[in-house]
Amino acid sequence: MDNTETQLNPVLRIRIADQYGKPVAIPVNQQAKWLAEIAQTKTLTPHALNVAKRMGFTVEYTQPVLPEEFA
Repeated sequence: MDNTETQLNPVLRIRIADQYGKPVAIPVNQQAKWLAEIAQTKTLTPHALNVAKRMGFTVEYTQPVLPEEFA
C-alpha cells in the first residue's frame, strides 16, 4: 500500500444495487470500504451514510460499468 492509499479522502463513493428487491449501497472506493469494515457490513446502511455526512464526508453515487456485450 503506497502513501496515497492511506491518506483520508473525504469522499465516499458508493453504487446502489438491488439485492433481493431491496436497494443497497455498495462501497466503491477505499474510504467507503473502510467505513463498511468499521460497521462490520459489506454494504452501507442509510444510517451509516448519514453519520459519515455529519462527520464531514461527501457521498458520491456511481453508476455500474456495463460489460461491453451489454453496452
